[in-house]
Amino acid sequence: MSFIELPGLESTQTEPQFIEFGRDGKVFFRLPVLGSPGVPIGIMSAFSMFWDRMQSGSKITERETSSAWNLLIHTLADAYPDATRGLARLDEPNLKHVFEHWVTESQRLGGFDPKAAAS
Repeated sequence: MSFIELPGLESTQTEPQFIEFGRDGKVFFRLPVLGSPGVPIGIMSAFSMFWDRMQSGSKITERETSSAWNLLIHTLADAYPDATRGLARLDEPNLKHVFEHWVTESQRLGGFDPKAAAS
């Protein structure tokens, strides 16, 4: 196996700010503030595709929406497995609530613009 030195690659990853999700004072999982430094680009891309489908009024069981969901949940699993387990346990109304809160809090905390992210 060979090693290729990448001089422009940063040696330390910035830890993003997180939003905690839970109930009655218990945190079930955390998700990063969208658009903030340190959020993996794959998550931003997969989130944008899923959010766009959800905003179109599609049900999560529709083919394109379920495909976008599948990509997002698998992408999240690599970086945030606890969040993935928490999200996978939710029904559709609760999932929509979590995503709406995730976007709202990301806007408030980091200036995230979901319309800009989707374009």
